[in-house]
Amino acid sequence: MRSLRSKLILAFLVVSLIVLAMVVAFARWSTSTEFRQYVLDRNQENFVSSLGNYYSQEKSWRGVGQVIPRGPMPFGMMSPQAMPAGEIVLVDADFNILIGGRGTRPGQRISHEQLRDALPVEVDGAIVGFVLLRRDAFREQPNEAAFLQRLTQSLLLGSLAVIALALILGLILARSLTNPLRQLTSATRRVAAGDLEFKLDISSQDELGELAQSFNMMNQRLAQLRDDRRQMTADIAHELRTPVSVILGYADGLKEKVIHPSQETFDLIQEQAEQLEHLIEDLRILTQAEAGELSIDIAATDPLPLVERAMAAFEHQAARQGITLTVAPESESPAIMVDPDRFRQVLANLISNALQNTPSGGQITTRVTSDEKRVLISVIDTGPGIPPENIDRIFQRFFRLDPSRSRDTGGSGLGLSIARSLVERQGGQIEVESELGQGACFTISFPRQTPS
Repeated sequence: MRSLRSKLILAFLVVSLIVLAMVVAFARWSTSTEFRQYVLDRNQENFVSSLGNYYSQEKSWRGVGQVIPRGPMPFGMMSPQAMPAGEIVLVDADFNILIGGRGTRPGQRISHEQLRDALPVEVDGAIVGFVLLRRDAFREQPNEAAFLQRLTQSLLLGSLAVIALALILGLILARSLTNPLRQLTSATRRVAAGDLEFKLDISSQDELGELAQSFNMMNQRLAQLRDDRRQMTADIAHELRTPVSVILGYADGLKEKVIHPSQETFDLIQEQAEQLEHLIEDLRILTQAEAGELSIDIAATDPLPLVERAMAAFEHQAARQGITLTVAPESESPAIMVDPDRFRQVLANLISNALQNTPSGGQITTRVTSDEKRVLISVIDTGPGIPPENIDRIFQRFFRLDPSRSRDTGGSGLGLSIARSLVERQGGQIEVESELGQGACFTISFPRQTPS
């Protein structure tokens, strides 16, 4: 049995049979017990009433021992159905045994303890005797046995009806459970075949509905990753094409002796090779950082010295571009948990990006601030700013505000992506704020390291 639907239906059937068997057995036992108790109470009441009628008719118990064993009492005082089949003990009001039984004989006196379960016989409000009967003193009448048999048949018929209803409900429930699962199975096969545009349409609000929503989100994410991978492959091919084409062009020119060997030619080839090496290294770092495989050595670090050294490394380039570099620390510089080398790399990428987008005569300021929970390092430039529609794309791989820029003026387009991956890998966050014509502010934040 491989079908989940068949297994569910069988499970409903087995559970229904077990529950019904227990319910029917309990109902049969409970009903029979209560019915027999009712019959016993009725017969006892009739028998005691008949004894009272006998005493009222005869004005004494004289002759009662000869009447009871022979069957119906005279004058219609007792019906055959009310006559006990087993032994009885009849005691008068003075506790003398009139009819013996249970190891007693007529003429004996009986104790109050022995009369604990006795039924009193009353005439005109006075107790004239007591009678002791066993629970099985009265035979089961044919109509009573027939009633119990009809009751059992009714329970069995009701059980069959409930089983049939359980099967129908089991079929409906099994279908409601297995149909979404079949859709999920079909959907996973389509995804495995490469159809990432498929969307499940399961409207239920239960766990299966949540599973379908999760599947759709997963499929959407896979499609996005596929598109990103394709775009990244195209971007890498585009970025590699330029330096490789330049190197191959010079190599062919030198081979064909169209270009004469010179120091300037070799410098150009070396420059393109270095750009190619730099791009490959950026891709390696970005891939390792996003995969969580980049080596990170976290330690409590004072960020201010790292900021000052990072700014000092770009002083010569800034001076050539006519840009002023400024460090603006606050009075206190709390420690943060970072890898110093990777932190310097993040700062270098942010400062380099600021230099690329700040015109001559502009200013780049690195500010270090803190609050009760975080330490913030901001790199602020006075460039043209970032258009609002590009704010969310600024950290994407190979993204440039000005697509017309070449690698010589616009970089590889990986610096901000690397910065974000390295910051997040070290437990920090990076954000950007900008207004057109007002420059941009990139802020990285790390949890403040409290003294131990």
